[in-house]
Amino acid sequence: MTYKLILSVVFFVITINSIVHAQITIFPGEISQNQSRSAILTEIGQLKKITISYSSSQFENTIIRSLPQVPLDLYQFLKEVFDDYVITLNQINDEKYVLTAKEASISISGYVSSTDGEVLAGATIINLNNGSVVFADDNGFYFLETKPGRLDLEARHVGHSLVHLKDVRKKSFIHNFSLKNTSVLPTFTKIDKQLTDPLAEILPNENTILKNTVFGDKDPLNIIRTNPGVLPGGEGISGLTIRGSSPDQNLILMEGMPIYEINHTGNMTSIFMDESIRSIDFMKSGMPARYGGRLNSVINIHLKDGNNEQRTSSLNTGLQGITFFTQGPISKEKITYAITLRQSWINNILTPVKKNFNLYNGIDIGYNDAQIKLCYKIKTTQKISVAYYMGRDKLTLSKKTQLSNDSLNVSSSNSFSSSNRLLSINYDHLLSNRLKLNVQAGLLNYDVLSHGSYSYLSEITDTSTNYLDVINKTRVADKQVTVNMDYYLSENVKIKYGLGYVQHSYNPAAKQSLSRIDNIEEIWNGPDSSVLAKEFYGYLEGNLRYKNLAIVPGIYAINYTSDGSTFPSLQPRLQVFYRLGKKIQLSASYSKSVQYIHLLTSPGLGLPSELWVPSTKKIPAEDVDYWSIGSKIDLNDNLRMTLATYYKNFGNVIDYSEPVDNLLNVINPISVTPIFNSQRDWERKTVLGVGTSYGYEASLNYSNEKIKTWLSYHYGRSFRTFNDIDLGQRFSTKFDKPHNVSLGGTYLYKSWQFGFNWVYTSGQPFTIADEQFQSPLDLSLLGVRLVKPSGRNNYRMPAFHQLSLNVGHDFAIGEIKSKLNFGIYNVYNRLNSFYIYSIQDEDKTRFFKVSIFPILPQLNIVFNW
Repeated sequence: MTYKLILSVVFFVITINSIVHAQITIFPGEISQNQSRSAILTEIGQLKKITISYSSSQFENTIIRSLPQVPLDLYQFLKEVFDDYVITLNQINDEKYVLTAKEASISISGYVSSTDGEVLAGATIINLNNGSVVFADDNGFYFLETKPGRLDLEARHVGHSLVHLKDVRKKSFIHNFSLKNTSVLPTFTKIDKQLTDPLAEILPNENTILKNTVFGDKDPLNIIRTNPGVLPGGEGISGLTIRGSSPDQNLILMEGMPIYEINHTGNMTSIFMDESIRSIDFMKSGMPARYGGRLNSVINIHLKDGNNEQRTSSLNTGLQGITFFTQGPISKEKITYAITLRQSWINNILTPVKKNFNLYNGIDIGYNDAQIKLCYKIKTTQKISVAYYMGRDKLTLSKKTQLSNDSLNVSSSNSFSSSNRLLSINYDHLLSNRLKLNVQAGLLNYDVLSHGSYSYLSEITDTSTNYLDVINKTRVADKQVTVNMDYYLSENVKIKYGLGYVQHSYNPAAKQSLSRIDNIEEIWNGPDSSVLAKEFYGYLEGNLRYKNLAIVPGIYAINYTSDGSTFPSLQPRLQVFYRLGKKIQLSASYSKSVQYIHLLTSPGLGLPSELWVPSTKKIPAEDVDYWSIGSKIDLNDNLRMTLATYYKNFGNVIDYSEPVDNLLNVINPISVTPIFNSQRDWERKTVLGVGTSYGYEASLNYSNEKIKTWLSYHYGRSFRTFNDIDLGQRFSTKFDKPHNVSLGGTYLYKSWQFGFNWVYTSGQPFTIADEQFQSPLDLSLLGVRLVKPSGRNNYRMPAFHQLSLNVGHDFAIGEIKSKLNFGIYNVYNRLNSFYIYSIQDEDKTRFFKVSIFPILPQLNIVFNW
């Protein structure tokens, strides 16, 4: 009965209004044009013998130049007069009406791209009528609201010409901007998007020598390393260490798929090829609600869709290797492709200078990548893309050592290899001018192997030979489906929500043998090492703005299942931004995050190893409470200072229970390394603990048309505490590097670029066995004295620092645009430690430092056609 009553009332109101509006008709020519709105209302009242009451403060009393040329009832006629307002007309009696007017708005949304079809993340759209500014998101989408009527919009992006939209519109609509590439940059008024879209920290994808790697190739992630809080140095260190957290705690996404390893062996370059990158979204002060599964920062990589006008290609060759990139249309403006191939030949460069590698007789290092993306633009508001990536790398170091007493010969071979295979499908659809849909599905296969083989030939033991093989291997296979929705309630209120499902298949295993293991694959065939895990998750995130204040609340909910157990979690997130005047911006954030995968690494000496293991009944998920406070201060138009501090409180962090090197690169025939009897023993040899990380950051950045310079400093500490390690005493993690400095700059002069970059990082903590202890076995016959460490991470490597100088020159060979990059890495030949190993020699333990890169030339040349 209730709903019938409501329907009856609604029908009655509609009927009454229709009758009211039909009672009075305004005919063409009855009301004079070119007069104000209030004058029109007065003339209607006089003509029709009625009174229309209104408040003049409700609307602008503008001059109406033209009136409808067809007969309209009173209400429809007033809608035309007040076309930029929402009006209501209520009849009090036959002669009296009440008019109310509320300012109307229309919404305009769409994508910003270059004329070749590539979307422009972070593009600026300015409403010149009222001065409001919005920014395109990481997919090039923008949304704004304005008054109906005359429009004057301007779209701009670095390296592209300005585009204007001038029109008269009374209804909401979708409009895509297309910006032309230009070498002549327009003069931009400095606009900071931190408040207007506080989560979009999109890094510039500029062709700058700041991206140069050890041998001069370009790595897009090197731009991130200039930020305070991102450790800038460390040859051979895998992943990125950001604000004292381990690399596995960073969420790295390629086309929406989380990946586990981002660097090639030796940390010479990342797996991301600069030529194929469209944009990078970087967040280090907490995580918005739409991101989950990791504890620290977010790096979101988007690949180029491909040129929809013509085929373009580039060839980049140098000391490090060769990279080929090509893109173009398959069906013009409909289907595009982008292909990138890379092959290193660094092994040929290193072989002649292997003496710099400290006792190594053999070096084998290399990597390769292949990447393709296809994009089908179904219509201007709808597209589907498919991206595939495959990459492999390897590092093998072999050495033979004869001790001073000629009684013991030791030979060893250490190898590290990994591979990534990724497939991601993205479907984007602008359902309306306010609602955007993204569906992503993908597969990922990741393999990593560390293998150490050792042989000991001793005259004392009658020339018998002993072997020791130590292997760590992880296989990860992920399947993922996510659905994301963006709804723009208004220009100041945005809601983002979504659901997802991920299936993980983990196969971590560690194996040790006193004989050579010839067939490594056989030890992973058993079901004991396999773990299947599933994640169901959802999130809700808001983006609310009011004047100088922006608030981004959100919540991430997940249900993780593994080994027949369920681990639910609710993770609240909050970010607040406030602009204090025109020059100061303040920010604060809090995030609660949970991570269901762990990275076990060797705490001791030797070649870095890694074992990726999932949360199980015995190993719960890691969690963190993360607080961050920061500020940006514009000292003038070209100079900016940033200050920040953070604190992280970790729970359920894990580590190996034995306090010595899991790879056994401390070369003794017998030691107290953890012995794994089955592949699942990694679970039985770990302990749970807690941790803290905190720090302070400061940076100065100066930039104008020719000069860019920066100085950043980060002081940070990172600690762990385990009841079963060091009697519960707190110790430094391997990521505890208190002092970090990055100083650099570039200078442009005509077709030349000059740059320098100096980095300093405190040495990495590690564990050395330095205390003797008794053994039930009589090992003196072998000349072996067993030792143990006095504490976890009881030593620290020497500090890492190096200076690089770079020069770039643009030129042309006919119609082929070219660029020559050359320079020097490690100018003052600092032999930084890659790792340290020890050998027991009579009554002494001798330690040896292995360095990878001495002073090296940088050289590469790029051809574009």
